[in-house]
Amino acid sequence: MKKLLLVFSAAVVSMALTAFTVTNWNPIPGTIDEKALPDFRYQVGSRFNATITKTDLDKAASVVDIVPPKADWGSFPIHTVKVTLWSEYMRPTEKGSDIMLTDAQLQLLQSTKYSDDIRLIASCKGRHKNVRKDEYDLTYFITVVPEREATYPGGEDVLIAHLRENSMKAISIVREDRLEPGMIYFTVTTMGTISDVELTGTSGYDAVDKKMVELITNMPGKWQPAENHMGLKVNQTFVLSFGKEGC
Repeated sequence: MKKLLLVFSAAVVSMALTAFTVTNWNPIPGTIDEKALPDFRYQVGSRFNATITKTDLDKAASVVDIVPPKADWGSFPIHTVKVTLWSEYMRPTEKGSDIMLTDAQLQLLQSTKYSDDIRLIASCKGRHKNVRKDEYDLTYFITVVPEREATYPGGEDVLIAHLRENSMKAISIVREDRLEPGMIYFTVTTMGTISDVELTGTSGYDAVDKKMVELITNMPGKWQPAENHMGLKVNQTFVLSFGKEGC
């Protein structure tokens, strides 16, 4: 909030000054003008917005059982499906001839662990009401999550508010046209603590990246750990996406 501090000595006050007109004043040095900050994104969650529990994934018999219902893959003329475990280091893939999952695809999917990511590509031949081409691909990325996900005390909004409030000074140097999508992976342990904090995508500003890593590593409060279908506590990996909107 902009403030104006006027200090007058007794001698000045006694002068015949009858009015003051002050315009376009600046904030007190050291304060942050929030209105001048760039458009800066904060989002905490699974790597991909679409998720599926390990229990539901293990019960899947077709690709339609995995993608969200809103995707409506069952209405498309799908003739092949590729299932890929999506990671930075290796991407094993199994291919099937229709929407039904093959034994090899089922085995690949059932080998997943919590927080693993899956890419599904369905190749279609034939017209669809929403597509004008005769041949096209449908693609979906999905993250495997525990049956009960880890939660931050007060919820995601409280965590985002903490990150925003404590990163204002760092992002005040940012030029919006030079901002990039930053990404930090971190794990919530079975004890509700934070481990394995890793910067995997830079915002384009080292100082901002360093500050966000620091805030994630030292965030206040203790998480409620994730649980599997048996009620046993399990680790869960989350992603902080920050800076520019990205994929």
